[in-house]
Amino acid sequence: MMKRKMLLSFCLGLFLTNSLVIKEAKADVEQRRAELIKVLDEELREVTRLNKQVGAKRPDLMLRMAQVLLEKARLLKDQENQKYLEVPAAQREKGSKDEYFKESRRYFDQAQKTVLVLLKNFKNFDEKGDAYYILAYNAKELKQEEQSRKFFQKALEESKSNSVIADKSRIALAEIYFNKGSFDKSMNLYETALKTKRDKWWTKDAFNLAWSYFKMGRHDKAIDVMTESYELSKNPKYIDMTKSIERDLAFFYTEAGKSNEAIAFYKKNGKSVSDVMLKVGKYLKSQGKFAAAEKTLSDALQYKTTEKEENDINIELISLYEKFGRDQKHLETSRALTSQFSKGNLSPDQIEILKFNVEKMSALIQQQLVAKTYENQKEIRTKKAEAANEYFMMSALLSPEKSQTAYFHTGETYFAIGEYDKAVPLYAESIKRSQANKDKKTEELASNALMVSLGKNVSKKTSEDYLIPAYEGFLAVNPKGEKSSVVYQRLFSTQMGKKDIAGAEKTLINYKSNFPAESETQEKMLAQVMDFHKDTGNKAALLGWAKRIESNEFKVNPEYGQKVKTLMLGMQFEKVEQASIKGDKRGALKGYLQIYKSPETDKEAKKTAAYNIAVLFYETGEWKQMYGWADRAAVMMEPAEIVKFEKDFILFTTDLFQRRQFAESAALSEKIFDKICTTNSKNIKTYFKNANVIYLADRQFDKSLNLLAKAPKCGLGNDVVLPGYLDHLNELAAASKWGSFNEVIKKLEATKEMWPQLIYPSSLLANELENIGRVEDAGKVRSKMLTYFETAKKSKMDVPLEGLDAIALIRLNALEDQVKRLNSVRLAFPEAEYNKNLKNKFVMLDKITTEAISIAELGSGIGIVKAYRYIVEAHEGLQKEITEFTPPGKSPEYVSSFQKGMQKLASPLDKQAQDFRETAIKKIEKENILSSDNGWFLVKNDAIIPEYYNEKGNALMDKAGAK
Repeated sequence: MMKRKMLLSFCLGLFLTNSLVIKEAKADVEQRRAELIKVLDEELREVTRLNKQVGAKRPDLMLRMAQVLLEKARLLKDQENQKYLEVPAAQREKGSKDEYFKESRRYFDQAQKTVLVLLKNFKNFDEKGDAYYILAYNAKELKQEEQSRKFFQKALEESKSNSVIADKSRIALAEIYFNKGSFDKSMNLYETALKTKRDKWWTKDAFNLAWSYFKMGRHDKAIDVMTESYELSKNPKYIDMTKSIERDLAFFYTEAGKSNEAIAFYKKNGKSVSDVMLKVGKYLKSQGKFAAAEKTLSDALQYKTTEKEENDINIELISLYEKFGRDQKHLETSRALTSQFSKGNLSPDQIEILKFNVEKMSALIQQQLVAKTYENQKEIRTKKAEAANEYFMMSALLSPEKSQTAYFHTGETYFAIGEYDKAVPLYAESIKRSQANKDKKTEELASNALMVSLGKNVSKKTSEDYLIPAYEGFLAVNPKGEKSSVVYQRLFSTQMGKKDIAGAEKTLINYKSNFPAESETQEKMLAQVMDFHKDTGNKAALLGWAKRIESNEFKVNPEYGQKVKTLMLGMQFEKVEQASIKGDKRGALKGYLQIYKSPETDKEAKKTAAYNIAVLFYETGEWKQMYGWADRAAVMMEPAEIVKFEKDFILFTTDLFQRRQFAESAALSEKIFDKICTTNSKNIKTYFKNANVIYLADRQFDKSLNLLAKAPKCGLGNDVVLPGYLDHLNELAAASKWGSFNEVIKKLEATKEMWPQLIYPSSLLANELENIGRVEDAGKVRSKMLTYFETAKKSKMDVPLEGLDAIALIRLNALEDQVKRLNSVRLAFPEAEYNKNLKNKFVMLDKITTEAISIAELGSGIGIVKAYRYIVEAHEGLQKEITEFTPPGKSPEYVSSFQKGMQKLASPLDKQAQDFRETAIKKIEKENILSSDNGWFLVKNDAIIPEYYNEKGNALMDKAGAK
């Protein structure tokens, strides 16, 4: 008793001592914070005074002012945060959090404003990096992450590479990118910043660098940095990251395939390998890193020392195997744990986890088999069923009070895959266990399942061992009743399976007598009988049963009754098809028309008949009848059916087109296009293009636009639709339909890839506008053409030759104006004026030459020849003007000397003109250019140019299609 009192007194004293220590520490922190604020206030007053004294002309003072404001804001925020946390939670929820941090926010704002003024007024300030760092830190405090990132980046760019601010900015940016998952960026930033171990946070930042390496797949580098951080963490000068590293390093080693090094590391540091790897596996699992968790736990099994460790690891693995579909491993682990259960080595929680997994996997596999997931994979299906059986047996062992359910579900599993011989004894065992556990519901289910199974195609031995011999005996004594109905159906199925059609028909008649109201079941039996006769070709028996149905001896639903009628019509189709095969097309047409017109013919038969009639009329060349019947068939057919026969419909539309029945061809093409709009038809583009081409050829622009508007809804992309619009545009120009021309231009203009194609059509519009006197509007169009061209050139898009010609003509007009301005400047004395005008003419000649060569380089034949003509004419004209000029009122000696000097100046012009002429001729010959200016170069002495116009007066065209 005395010892307990002494111990109590000691504990109480220790508690009071600790409380006093905490209070004293808190008071000490507050005192130091108050002293720091006091020092900062003094410095702030002094810096403010000096700043005012110099009229805010010293950026270093403003920077220091901002730093002091920011530091004070941090201290105030710590103080406010402490006070905020001391407020009761209920009171905090009612008020606004911002109210508690008003004072620090004010200083943060002042710091930011000071820096912004500094950056605005002193753009060449050497320490702008420090200023941007303050803005970045301030933005970070205000949770403005993107703004903070931008400012940290600026701080880095404006700081010296090896400065403290640069490294701090790198660390801050690295942390932002790390948190965003941009590990390539965080890796590069951390690498540079951590070259020197500047502060205690190096270990923490290195931890993030290691993770960045790891995320970028540089596992070895990640391990090296992590282990270095681990060793430094033992030094009190650095932040201790040992626990986090011990947790994650095993993951690194595992992913790097260096399990042996992981083991060596943990052994060296006195850690249990299996225990650590188990913890790591659990952690990875909690973080959603399931694949890594599975690998780590699997490796941990190799180092288990006790069965308990093995059980703990297997319990973690079992759910992972289930999650990742490791079916075989899940089954093996379940076996191992069930074995441990039998020994009594599992805890209650572990038993529940095992039960859950076993029951879940058995149910999942059963569901897959019932859903016929592996219907066409017999080997996998059998293996799955065996696994389900083993899981159910484990479940029966784990929960013996519910073992009847496990046996029942095992039977159901084998039933689902058609293994009825295996299902039957399992149902029988379920019945026994249900009776022992007094489970009437499962007993009833198993009993019914057993009867159903016996009605399936089970083996003779199974039938003999169980209830098959009792079917007929049971029905003899019990011809009516719910169970009797089921037994009749099983007996009927067995007889059909044995192809005992006579016995099955007898059972059908007996069932109808005893269960006249069960018309649905009778119909199912009847359908099987008729299918049997249909498959065996017994038309007489088939017709006999059909007549019994028509006479209402058997009541069937209208849908099935219609199917019977269709079957009879199908027999009619047979005769018609035989006539067609024999070449009796008229007989076939007559037969199909009778089927189509018959009131008993259903929709399916009608559309089949209509389609076949269209085919026959196509073969006989009667296009009007073909079109009419093809149209009817298309209206009645479903999209999938049209796709099935779409090649024939293409033949129909092509035949109409070749016969110049354009309206009919286009109408049928569009109708088929509308029908198959939402299908995956390979010919949908063909129907679209055919209809559009015909509409345009027939100048039906409204129908073309309507078709183009529908195309995107039918899944046609720009690669088809936009060329369609371009064709529409060109046809509008050809038809001089300028009213809607501009609207189509605007639609195509929305896609920049079409801009090169729009240059030439736009030139036609500009010419038309100019012809009707709308010169200003024509100029706007040509300006837009130049924009199209420049954009195409920058994007390296090909421009059609006619587009290049159009651009060349625009620029040639401007070049012609320059030549006229050159010629308008005349040489005249006095000498000063002469020299001035001559100098101006040489400058203008140089500009003309440069622009002309630029136009020639466009690639337009017109542009090349015309541009070189302007160059040659300009050079020759200036040369002639210089050499023929005679200074007025001067002595012969002066004139002679002057003209001699001018001859030297003019001679190069003549040579240059000749060079440009030869260049033009080479281009004409080499590039086969046909242009109206060819003769100017090729023919001298004003000779006639025979190659330009033919004998009918038609103008020849160059490669681009221009005159």
